[in-house]
Amino acid sequence: MLNTNYTTQAKTASGINLVLGAWLVVSAWIFVYGVAGAAWNSVVIGALIFIIGVTRVASLVGPLLARVNAAFGLWTIASPWIFGYPFEEPAKWNSVAVGIAVTLLALWSAKATVLRNRQESRLAVGH
Repeated sequence: MLNTNYTTQAKTASGINLVLGAWLVVSAWIFVYGVAGAAWNSVVIGALIFIIGVTRVASLVGPLLARVNAAFGLWTIASPWIFGYPFEEPAKWNSVAVGIAVTLLALWSAKATVLRNRQESRLAVGH
């Protein structure tokens, strides 16, 4: 049986997400959104993604926080249309690209956490 290190996978995905969250915060001052609320959305959502990433790297308590980050990623993908800046090309594509990456990485982190928990419970039982 292949011994897969799911903890490393989950923490790697969460670590990349914390960097993406920090980027989303900084990008609010780099890109022109054309709508004041859109920049604040990037700051707040980016900070939340960052905080969850840090929390997940420090301790993989369960997949729930990773799933919350996946939801934030989906929100980030939709935010150009929600906040009305779909024609601000750099800002729009930044939100879409970061949102896709956060969503996929968060889902990977959640899945790796579930698999790690299963692996540990099997080892505890002796299978």
